[in-house]
Amino acid sequence: MLTLPGVTLVCIDTVNHALALRALKQSRAAVNYARTLFLTDALPNGVVAPPGIDIVAISPLDSRGAYSRFVLKHLLPFVETKHLLLVQWDGYVVNPKAWDAAFSDTDYVGAKWHWYDDGMRVGNGGFTLRSRKLLQALQDPRIGLVEFEDTTIGRTFRSLLERDYGIRFADEALADRFAFEAAYPIGMPFGFHGLFNFCRVMPAAELAALASQFSDAIAASLQMKALLRNCVALNQWAAVSAVARRILLAAPDDSEARQALTLASANSARNVGVSRNDPCPCGSGRRYKLCHGSIDAPHAPAATAAGLTPAALVARGIEAHQRFDLDAAERDYQTALAQDPGYPPALHYLGVVHYQRHQLDEALPLLERAVQAAPREPEFHNNLGLALVAAQRASEAVAAFRKALALKPDHAGAWSNLGLALQGRNEVSGAVGAFRRALELAPNFAQAHWNLALALLAHGDYAEGFREYEWRFAAQELAAQLPVYAGPRWDGEEAAGRTILLTAEQGLGDTLQAIRFGSLVAARGARVIVSAQPALKRLLASAPGVAAV
Repeated sequence: MLTLPGVTLVCIDTVNHALALRALKQSRAAVNYARTLFLTDALPNGVVAPPGIDIVAISPLDSRGAYSRFVLKHLLPFVETKHLLLVQWDGYVVNPKAWDAAFSDTDYVGAKWHWYDDGMRVGNGGFTLRSRKLLQALQDPRIGLVEFEDTTIGRTFRSLLERDYGIRFADEALADRFAFEAAYPIGMPFGFHGLFNFCRVMPAAELAALASQFSDAIAASLQMKALLRNCVALNQWAAVSAVARRILLAAPDDSEARQALTLASANSARNVGVSRNDPCPCGSGRRYKLCHGSIDAPHAPAATAAGLTPAALVARGIEAHQRFDLDAAERDYQTALAQDPGYPPALHYLGVVHYQRHQLDEALPLLERAVQAAPREPEFHNNLGLALVAAQRASEAVAAFRKALALKPDHAGAWSNLGLALQGRNEVSGAVGAFRRALELAPNFAQAHWNLALALLAHGDYAEGFREYEWRFAAQELAAQLPVYAGPRWDGEEAAGRTILLTAEQGLGDTLQAIRFGSLVAARGARVIVSAQPALKRLLASAPGVAAV
């Protein structure tokens, strides 16, 4: 049991009471804190707080802005310890073993915002460790809410907090070990945030049972749609069915949920686990027996006293790996290698475990040995390329991706990885070509569309770049950040006599750059209303063509 005597666990929620209490319960399952606080208005009938959680009454918070203002200016009196762990209903502790004392050497650590390209990418506020010193510094009258509380702290006023108060933000590597949100995790950090990640942190059956507790507002959100897509991608058919049914209760005409429900019904008879006829967990699209399960031929399948061959041990390890139980997976891979030191799948997957733990010195030799032992396995080259990218060995990474593609030219993921590696070397034209090839193979590959959009925009191809950028609504990395409004999206057609709502999606600079297009919309006869960050309200109201903010 992890003991954190200098940390108060806190959740603030006056809307999703039962889900918030669940997040607190999950965060306390294997961790002892100085105190656990649930700040809320009143518990609804039938909702009971588990023992050990102190309920403290606050006024209702009816919006994200109200929540942000409370966290920014009114949380301090409730916390007496040196640090607090602030969680939300859709984020909590999932791996107590990942706790690092270095977390408490900082004043703020949360999941990295990977879409920014500056030095202020830490971080998301939905699952954060913060110091009381930071809460005190936030009382500075110069600090006011800009957009949301986490961006106010981590971006807008970060320099002031560092300069005038000595506030220490975690570096990005430490933030990656602390939590994940929009980016796929490397290993399993201490905690996470984001409804769309539920399929990665709990068994499918548990998620299926939980779906009925989601409100209509949650069911209609972009995050719920992203969760549905992730469950489909992971073949979690019980969860797909439950999530799709909950979406349909809120939106009976949702075609994507209806299609997912049909797909779940067709696959519901599939066995759980990795059988020889299942898709290989490596993501190649081939059956396990024809992919990593077929690399047994040169190796004698000697059974252990327990009757498990190296192949069986690796298959069991993969199941643990898919549950993010890296310790159990590592034990099985190591046992397989004790029987057969040159067994390629065990070498490869053990290397992947070390890669996910950021242990590149251990990962790279294993991944390289696997490639040498099974040089015709494309996924081995692809994953070696990912580790080489992490080690900042870009040229070798590009070569590894090209080897994977020489063996499997229709590997859409490897094409997209190659594009990112080329773009990292400022070879934008080559990156665009790689992303296009990925999309020829997988037209609905949302991340490849988004990557292509960024490459085209960097290349100056704005027309196609912005068309491709519409895929951000389907890409998990951004879907959680996008505002949700009722009503149809304007498709750019006839605007005369209509009211058009322009919404800010990202940072202040993005809003200021894009507001110029409001005058073009107004020139087409529309009344233009803008929804943006509160700090920009007066400035945007003076922008040409804007009727109201």
